[in-house]
Amino acid sequence: KPGMTQAEADEVVADLRADSTAYGDTPLRPFATLDYAVGQCTANRGDVIVLMENHDESPNAADFVALDVAGISVVGLGQGTNRPTFDFITAAGANFSITAANVTVGPGIRFTCTIASQTAMIDVGTGAGVTITGNEFREGTATGLTFITVSGLATDLAITDNFFYAPTAGNYTRAIRINSGGAFARLKITGNTIYGDFDTAGIGSTNAFTDAVITNNKVTNIQANQPATLFTGAVTGVFGDNHHGAEWRLSHAGYVASADGATNGTYTLFTVTGVVEIQGMYGVCTGAPTGAATIEVG
Repeated sequence: KPGMTQAEADEVVADLRADSTAYGDTPLRPFATLDYAVGQCTANRGDVIVLMENHDESPNAADFVALDVAGISVVGLGQGTNRPTFDFITAAGANFSITAANVTVGPGIRFTCTIASQTAMIDVGTGAGVTITGNEFREGTATGLTFITVSGLATDLAITDNFFYAPTAGNYTRAIRINSGGAFARLKITGNTIYGDFDTAGIGSTNAFTDAVITNNKVTNIQANQPATLFTGAVTGVFGDNHHGAEWRLSHAGYVASADGATNGTYTLFTVTGVVEIQGMYGVCTGAPTGAATIEVG
């Protein structure tokens, strides 16, 4: 862009101005929308789109923002509610779609829901090396179904250091849903805080994946008798240093043991194919247990 000196990268600044090639080269002449700014980027050149403080858009259709240019980053400026915000409205299918490789979303972006049963705020397809980091996802005046859905074989996907908030009983099934339809490698979910009323789990997957790293997350599901995290597919990798709560009962990477406070039974935390490292597994009895908590591997 004219006047820019950063080698091999542009800063395309998006705020409420104009979607025109005459704009976007300075904060004083920004583009109006993020999707238009994406279209001005060049693949695999390290282009950066900077969203200004108080930038606000209302996605109302599927692929409202299509992150389909490889190697770009989208970052937000500002603090608190002054951070750039995308408030989803009108259509349950309204979303961000990520289909290109090595795309980074964040840090510094807010996502809020104002449409009942929204399918997902961000849908990650088959792009490898996608990173979603340092953002805030929360219910607004309505509750959706999922904040982030992984619908493709997103090798090397990283979801890190985000905040998810959905305490109102309603439609949310998961904060993060892995629904890729097949196995993929090196999923990384680390450092996230998830708090909400989820019908299924805070983090949930029925898919197989290999060499995953799921560590240092704080996940609380306040819905009665539902787990904080639930992986029912065959997985390999490292699960460690996570704090998982459900109705203030401790769980780990699967079902809450005796979640109703009375029923005893055997619960499968996750199925392993290959080698997996399990760190810090332990059991807690709550209420008036008839026996001690036990954990068995086998």
